[in-house]
Amino acid sequence: MAPAKTDVGFTYDVPKPVAERVVRFHLIDNTRGEPPFWEAKHVRRSKMTLTVVRATADAIDLSLDGEALLSTDAEPAKADRGYEVRLRGDLRYLPAKQTFDRFDIAAVGDHWGEGTFTRGARPDRKPLGVAFGPIAGERPADRVPPQGAREEKRYFGRE
Repeated sequence: MAPAKTDVGFTYDVPKPVAERVVRFHLIDNTRGEPPFWEAKHVRRSKMTLTVVRATADAIDLSLDGEALLSTDAEPAKADRGYEVRLRGDLRYLPAKQTFDRFDIAAVGDHWGEGTFTRGARPDRKPLGVAFGPIAGERPADRVPPQGAREEKRYFGRE
């Protein structure tokens, strides 16, 4: 995800495997239990870009902008479950360490439907927000992998 150029204003797409992982395994409604993840065929629209907003020798600040439409049917109005969402965020890349030390993203949109283990959904489309960040610390609790990672091949796009 590191930028190829550090010119302020340079915009580029989030690498497809990363964007797909975020959309399929993290934009989920886990407010009532263990949610079903999205299948690749449920991703109707997905676009995420990063823009360089500030760059020094020590750090590159990036702005994320994105959107996604996830739906169990090609016609969202007929879908049993879906999420239409916008993503915004701020990230900071440290070139010397080849890592990010800031990864603050908010995804907000309209969600509908329920899964096998997430019964009791609110009727119709309702607001749902998902927050990402901060970067994991050193405590064991900070190092718990995401739920979707237990299906390693799917999570890392090797299915």
